[in-house]
Amino acid sequence: MTLKRVENYLGKEGILSSRLEGFEYRHQQMDMADAVEEAFGNAMHLIVEAGTGTGKSLAYLIPAILWAVENNKKVVISTYTKTLQHQILNHDIPFLREKLGINFRYALCMGNENYLSLRRLKRTAQAGLFTQAIEESQWEGIFNWAGETETGYRSDLPFEVLPQVWEEVGRQKDLCLGKNCETHSSCFYFKARKIWFGAHLLIVNHHLFFANVANAGAVLPAFDAVVFDEAQNLE
Repeated sequence: MTLKRVENYLGKEGILSSRLEGFEYRHQQMDMADAVEEAFGNAMHLIVEAGTGTGKSLAYLIPAILWAVENNKKVVISTYTKTLQHQILNHDIPFLREKLGINFRYALCMGNENYLSLRRLKRTAQAGLFTQAIEESQWEGIFNWAGETETGYRSDLPFEVLPQVWEEVGRQKDLCLGKNCETHSSCFYFKARKIWFGAHLLIVNHHLFFANVANAGAVLPAFDAVVFDEAQNLE
């Protein structure tokens, strides 16, 4: 598969220009995208400082998508803030899927403690652990939500769950039974991991990325390149 170069998408006469009313060509964005494309193509390290209004997310997402799809590779996009992560997931990527005309796959990767454990939820129902009215009310809310959610993400709950409630129903690595668990086939975490392995782009935060490094690559699928956005916050 041979895809058009990034300038054919972001350039003055590019695909986005023809498909997006009010498209504004930005030469700094184009320069950055060209540099990122070259870095991907030549396995180079690249550091870019881009000012506000550059459109940096698209400047690295488009070449990342082109390179990953054309070469059947996997690229990690790592951010520091949830705000930027949500922008990429809820705005930039849906926009690019619609406008680019390229079939690419992506996934949000979160730490295991962010996922609901169906087995532990069931156990709390049997154990009657919660004594305060608000805890019981939240548990009932989680129980009802568990039958509706597709992700099991704690952040997708329609309310701010108390830490002591989530501690009893959230996934904990040390307590996971793996394939021996009665809910393994419907486990939100393991279903998510299957999607991760098939994705071209993995969206993570810096904490999870370095947790993967600290655990010898056991957290994330093997990947071929990484883009650190908000790299000034790397520690």
